[in-house]
Amino acid sequence: MLTNRFMIIGLSITCSFVAFIWRLSTKLKLFKSFTGITIREFDEIYNKEITKKYGKYELKCLSKRKEDIKRKTGAVERPFKLDLKNRFLMLLVYHRLYITYILTGSLFDLDQSTICVETFKR
Repeated sequence: MLTNRFMIIGLSITCSFVAFIWRLSTKLKLFKSFTGITIREFDEIYNKEITKKYGKYELKCLSKRKEDIKRKTGAVERPFKLDLKNRFLMLLVYHRLYITYILTGSLFDLDQSTICVETFKR
């Protein structure tokens, strides 16, 4: 079973990186050393900043992209493989540790090209 601290973070996960997320969420010093912030700060930033501003940002990006690229009617963009909270965590870990896409991909169970697209290109 997962601990209560893991539920506080509330990340959606896949089987291959359960151990990584679980270890980060149960060891406060490890979480801070990997991300640069505490779990409480992570939750505050996510709830107060990320969730409030993300909707407007995504609409702005999609509307700008529609002007640049002409697609067939009804075409839908490829969905993200990770939810917003996991992408935020991945971004913090990537920038804090300055690790390669290959290592980030193995930690978050993603292909290195997916990390680049989901984190920096969209």
